[in-house]
Amino acid sequence: MVRNVFHPCSTMRIYVVLVLCLAGAACAKSVEDVLQALRAALENVDGAPELGTRAEGDTETVKVSENGVVFAETISFDDANNCETLHVPAHNERAEVDIRHCFGDEEGKAGKSLYCFSKESECYLLPIEDEGEPAGLEEQEEGIENFESQSNPVLDAEGIEVHANNWVVTGAADRAELPEVLASFQADFPVFFAAKIDDDAELLPYDDDATGENDKRQLPGCGNQSPVIKYIARNPSGCEYLVTCTRMGQTTSCPTRHVTDMIFMVKSSS
Repeated sequence: MVRNVFHPCSTMRIYVVLVLCLAGAACAKSVEDVLQALRAALENVDGAPELGTRAEGDTETVKVSENGVVFAETISFDDANNCETLHVPAHNERAEVDIRHCFGDEEGKAGKSLYCFSKESECYLLPIEDEGEPAGLEEQEEGIENFESQSNPVLDAEGIEVHANNWVVTGAADRAELPEVLASFQADFPVFFAAKIDDDAELLPYDDDATGENDKRQLPGCGNQSPVIKYIARNPSGCEYLVTCTRMGQTTSCPTRHVTDMIFMVKSSS
């Protein structure tokens, strides 16, 4: 027995062809004119702009519960450039930040991040290898997919490993020398280089009156002593929550990590 199988896609194509032919014949217009009119009509259909956005790359949302505050971290992936972009709102005395991580490639090119603070309108160029990013882009994509597969997922910050980064500003960077994918990110903000501060360095808390210039003050001491270098916080720290999945044989491990980043300026004395 031969079954009649209904193919909705094929039927839709037939309807479109009929519409084009009839419209072209009735209005004495070319098929291209009709196509342009059809495209314009489709743009006004509810949901069309959303479909266009999704075609460029989804933005995922990770809900986080931290010290009684629930906020939404957004993340999008750019497979073509091996980058991910995050936005974390201000919360619990942490700064609002926009971050773009571009991971290293197989040719040995080192990964870089552009870490931008909204309130200060400043970005900092950071080496990914020093940031504590636990995995590459693919592992983080799998982590988000695994997280979203849960029912109404909320990431509880309690008990999550915290990786704290402290950075000191070392100079101004030129956007023109950055890869386009980084140069175009928060393009109106100036960019500065920053280097990791040693764990045993003396750190001073954030001060609203701190300036953008290195603050060097003379404190009492012997002239032959080596300079005592201290670091004063430039702004409140930003943070991000990472979920990654790594396959190990027949098992998959999906740890979470809370990464914080604070920028410091030099305050030295001799």
